[in-house]
Amino acid sequence: MPVYKDSRYAEVEYTSIYGRDQVTRKYLHPRDPKMLEEVDQDWIAHTSSYGDELDLLAYQYTGDNASKSKYWWIIADVNNILWPLDVEPGTNLVIPTKMLASRGLRG
Repeated sequence: MPVYKDSRYAEVEYTSIYGRDQVTRKYLHPRDPKMLEEVDQDWIAHTSSYGDELDLLAYQYTGDNASKSKYWWIIADVNNILWPLDVEPGTNLVIPTKMLASRGLRG
């Protein structure tokens, strides 16, 4: 596995590249983002307020589970957000609660 198991890149293929400096580096291939169409019926609509951050929303909507806040990128993916620190107040977001809650449970 090229990166840590909870990363959004955990299941992405990679190629090892051996450099002239005798160091092997891993080139990650592009990943397919999570799409809104993949979200089960268990989701919540959330209108962002000033100060909302995607990691805090992931934390809030998974029952204050701090270990799940690292899955902020799922919210970013399904809402087509490229820069997660710049979510304008009043933005309507889909929070995929079931998808967030199930992350990290596989062996």
